[in-house]
Amino acid sequence: MIFIQWPLMLCALIPVIVVEALLIRRCVPLSYRKAFLGITQANLLSTFVGVPLAWLFMLAIELVVMAPLERLADYYHHFAPIFGVFYFLATIAWTAPEGQYWIIPTAAALLLIPCFYASVWLERRVCLWAWPTVDKTLVHRGVFLANLASYAILFVLACGWIVYIFFVTTPDFSRYPQTDRFKHYLSLNTDDAWNYKQRNFLVISTFPDGDLYADEYFVTLDERVTNRRDVYDWAIQGGGWKQLSQADFGSLWSAVRDLPIQSVSPPLGRLVIVSFRDGLTWETHTYDSRSLPKPMQQIFNILRVNEVEGGIRSIKRPEIATRPQTRPAL
Repeated sequence: MIFIQWPLMLCALIPVIVVEALLIRRCVPLSYRKAFLGITQANLLSTFVGVPLAWLFMLAIELVVMAPLERLADYYHHFAPIFGVFYFLATIAWTAPEGQYWIIPTAAALLLIPCFYASVWLERRVCLWAWPTVDKTLVHRGVFLANLASYAILFVLACGWIVYIFFVTTPDFSRYPQTDRFKHYLSLNTDDAWNYKQRNFLVISTFPDGDLYADEYFVTLDERVTNRRDVYDWAIQGGGWKQLSQADFGSLWSAVRDLPIQSVSPPLGRLVIVSFRDGLTWETHTYDSRSLPKPMQQIFNILRVNEVEGGIRSIKRPEIATRPQTRPAL
């Protein structure tokens, strides 16, 4: 998380300095020049030293707590939800997204708590050095209140990030038929553990005949592309793979990065589910095949040019529309 938290704190450095300098003048009798100079020095130290120290402290807690916590979880077979809560809280310093979009912003919000205390501790010392003639009690109180205000703003922004993740970028699949077929196809896009194990970089699913079957593309980090038709509980048709050229893989990577963050809910026959690895997260977006964004069109063009012989376009429509979703018991 330090590689996410630290750059974000650096981006917030100047606004934080302005807010804290203006607020501390309400508690401490200082000129604007002295207030801004002292707060700037204090925030530089807390950003470049305090934030890493707070992260290292939380990482140490993680290393100490994780072993006994995992043993307890194994003993109780991981069934108790309370272990999941403790596990997440103990691992916010070095966490994995596990396909859940809220994990990174939530961990970033929680890491603000130790950062706050580290900042107050360091900034008090810097401000006492910068303002030697000011009453220590006023400095201590002013630094605490100024940091409380600035970190409260940062925490609200982090919460806004979480809300954005939930309500804007998370697709709503509840509008589609919750059949065993559709759930199976959907899991290939959203099962982060399986995709990480397969080293998948990109997974695309389309449903030309509703949930009768899914046309699927898989692109791995090894620059291999596979296309197949998945007929649930019946057959996998196609399934060969082809090695992408470095140029095509680079173009594919660029197009994926340019995909707009959106979640539309077209009819199932026009639904395009796109899942991909984005740094530490596994993201899923949905698009309408009748109004695909330009990067999505580029992705399809690259994949279809590299389609293996006997791929999706050469497969006939499966005639199993009346077939039950599961095989009857013998």
